Amino acid sequence: FTIAAGAYFGVPVGYLCGIASLMLYSGVTHTDPAITIQLLLIGFIGLMAGMLRRKITENKLFALLFTLISSMLFSCSGILNLLWDAEKGFMLSDYHILILDSLVWFAVYAVSDVLLYFVIRFILGKKSERMKIRYKIFEYGYKV
Repeated sequence: FTIAAGAYFGVPVGYLCGIASLMLYSGVTHTDPAITIQLLLIGFIGLMAGMLRRKITENKLFALLFTLISSMLFSCSGILNLLWDAEKGFMLSDYHILILDSLVWFAVYAVSDVLLYFVIRFILGKKSERMKIRYKIFEYGYKV
């Protein structure tokens, strides 16, 4: 959702959607809040999707690569939660082991993100122009 929000509604919407979706996920699943790196990363992904909106909406290959890279980066940042030890801090020496152990799940997650993005793109892409005109949404928010 973050990439689609940034690509179709601009930089601020993509950034806010990224951070809000991660906060909502943490609240609904009752997990501890995501670490700051994940919040900043998903916000940054939405921000970049807004900045690269023309390339993402017009070029399917670029959208595919952007979604795959974003998904893999977010997956790698999620492992940081597993590396935290209350007594020792971050144990980065185990990071490469966890990455290699999780590669299959990273691939499954990346493919599901790409499929979800293209479904959202199919639905939202046709309606976004109408929504922008009807609700007066412009590149950087609502028209005042």
